[in-house]
Amino acid sequence: MRTRVITAFIGGAAFLGLVAAGGWPFALMVLLLATIGFLEFARMDGRPVRRFDVVLALIGVWGLVATPLAAASPAWLRGVLTGLVFALFAVPVLTAGRIRVPDVAYLFFGACYIGMGFAAFLSARLEGLAGVLSVIACVWATDTGAYFAGRFWGRRKLWPAISPNKTVEGFFGGLVSSVAAAAVAQTVGGAFGSLPLAMAFGAAIGVVAPLGDLMESALKRAYGVKDSGRLLPGHGGVLDRFDSLLLVFPVVELLTAGLR
Repeated sequence: MRTRVITAFIGGAAFLGLVAAGGWPFALMVLLLATIGFLEFARMDGRPVRRFDVVLALIGVWGLVATPLAAASPAWLRGVLTGLVFALFAVPVLTAGRIRVPDVAYLFFGACYIGMGFAAFLSARLEGLAGVLSVIACVWATDTGAYFAGRFWGRRKLWPAISPNKTVEGFFGGLVSSVAAAAVAQTVGGAFGSLPLAMAFGAAIGVVAPLGDLMESALKRAYGVKDSGRLLPGHGGVLDRFDSLLLVFPVVELLTAGLR
């Protein structure tokens, strides 16, 4: 527990400092996190990181993360995805079937999951500091509320086949905490536009954040690993820490686009 707290304190301070700084320091942090996260994803399936198809998919991740920096992101996104599909699909041909289509399909899925998630995170920061901090506050409030509600009142398992420690009571504790955090964030920073809208975003994040966590748990369970990596002592890897944010930011981006 001591190691976990120290890592959270130091890592959290460095993370928030770079989020506040914005600009190239923040963009480089996002690119580094996306790189490490994708390599963790490849290793879970036993892929050597120097293999040709892994390197190709990693280049695709970098392209996807960079799309918010382009003037016309949708065109960039189509170009990157098209290039990634054709490049990976050519690998089974170039290797005479030694690397199979299901192998490159796994990497394509990982490149989209991680690349688009971190791209949405970068895009949110480009929109402004208050908004990105408000979303992070809601995600962290969801995790904290779920932990304490589950610890004190947890009785019924939420999804024991995937994550045996999560409870229904913890889920609702996280949901209420997210709505409360969104209301506070709206009062302090006004990033959501209005209090009812803030509470609606808080409710959406309170549902999506644990779903992102469950998705990564299902992936780890499928490959029989406890953590995606060892970068963060007491916490696991990048994917273990950013699993919720990787789903929340794309969903918030979609909801925001729908309201415009």
